[in-house]
Amino acid sequence: MNALSITAQVGEPLAAWFSAETPGVRVMEQRFECASYGDRVSGRCWRPERAATALVLAVHDLARDTHDPALSAAANGWASAGWATAAIDLPLHGERHNAKLSRRAIAASAPGADADRALWLGLLAQAVRDLARALDALATRGALPPVVCVGFGEAAPIALAFASLDARVRQAAALGSPRELAIDLGAHPAKALAWIARPDDLQLAH
Repeated sequence: MNALSITAQVGEPLAAWFSAETPGVRVMEQRFECASYGDRVSGRCWRPERAATALVLAVHDLARDTHDPALSAAANGWASAGWATAAIDLPLHGERHNAKLSRRAIAASAPGADADRALWLGLLAQAVRDLARALDALATRGALPPVVCVGFGEAAPIALAFASLDARVRQAAALGSPRELAIDLGAHPAKALAWIARPDDLQLAH
């Protein structure tokens, strides 16, 4: 089994890169990249025009990517509350898509699925490392505001795992229908996971 850890690879440079910002509907949008365990991680961030009071680290639904319209709509809505949003393409998704492995890994994520389970656990382990590196990259642009990790749909286990591993994340939430999450966090106790039906149901803990 792949152990879940957010420890960076020894000596690996972060190599963070950010594009110029472009105006969105209610936000300024920007692409960014960073290195994580030998892979190049691509991401997007959205920030309100005023200083952000929180950062929503969004984990897109499986089989989607950072260009998912639902993610963009949520980011614009959260900007109205003064929150910034950042998201990365998960392993085997978006710019990191693999025609052979992506579909197999997603199928193996379903509860009770046995085939290719190791592939799903590998994706999960890489995803939590990548999310930590993304926060590292964002921190190079200035101090991070309070962070909440939100998983969309089937990405709820990834959001919960990462929030429970990274002390910078204040809380975890999942967008979708409440369900049992089959996930082994080892020695790390799970943070409370709030299930929300819509992006504007998100409430930040104080």
